[in-house]
Amino acid sequence: MSETSRLRTRTLVLTGVLVAVHLALVVRLGHLQLVRGEELSRVAERQYSKTIPLKPKRGPIVDRHGLVLAVSSGASRAAR
Repeated sequence: MSETSRLRTRTLVLTGVLVAVHLALVVRLGHLQLVRGEELSRVAERQYSKTIPLKPKRGPIVDRHGLVLAVSSGASRAAR
């Protein structure tokens, strides 16, 4: 077998593998979009619109030397 023939065979095999991989990806994407699209859309909406309440704690205000200048203090229930 000549060098040109081996190179041509390698090129054809590599091209075939790449075409097969791309075809598999297109089939998978089509399946996800067309067959499971509505189900996945509902799952995504449920995950996206979930509300998680946060109770952040404020940190102290410090000067450039790290000395505390002000801190948060709790308010009494009657004042609210």
